[in-house]
Amino acid sequence: MLITQAKASHYQPLAKLLFSSGPDNLISLLTGHQSALSLPQKQKICIAFLETALQLAEGQFGYLNQQVATKNGTVCGCVSYWKTPISDLFKQQTLASLVTHFGISETTAILNNSEVLSTLVRAPSANELSIGHLAVEPSNRRQGVATCLLDYCSEAAIKLGKSTLVLDVMEDNRTAIQTYMNFGFVQKSKSHPSEKGKKIGFLPHIHMQKSLV
Repeated sequence: MLITQAKASHYQPLAKLLFSSGPDNLISLLTGHQSALSLPQKQKICIAFLETALQLAEGQFGYLNQQVATKNGTVCGCVSYWKTPISDLFKQQTLASLVTHFGISETTAILNNSEVLSTLVRAPSANELSIGHLAVEPSNRRQGVATCLLDYCSEAAIKLGKSTLVLDVMEDNRTAIQTYMNFGFVQKSKSHPSEKGKKIGFLPHIHMQKSLV
């Protein structure tokens, strides 16, 4: 198995993996304001946006900010990570990818949803590297792919001079929480959505961390 930076050509399998890493959050973020839509319609909107964004180089969902695990040339897992401060280019390209796909009006609503989500996840401090989307293709689960991706993040953190890995995971995602605990993460705190957040569809999040020193 090989872990490398993603390429634009990975956009289709990578979009499905990114969506599977946190479908509830992505649905709430991108379509939480569209109460008239069915769940399949919301899922389709999310996948379509991810496919668009992953063909762009920069931004939160740009391919340069994704790492992929491949076996025999086939994508079997992915992970992303981030640190502070977030560059202006990152913010600008994230906004541009939203406007390109959704238009200005929809993007405004999505940004409002994003503000609600930001209260549930904690930005990393100067000595922390935050793991974002981590997912493994179903047929490759329980084969050590997630552990390899987490090891990759640990090595990246150390190279960047970070002493701690952090992440946020939804409280009801017990499988993911157990995976992280098996890797050495501990639960530190919990955040609860506001009434507005609950209406959009956001759920409580568990903040976890692992010391690298």
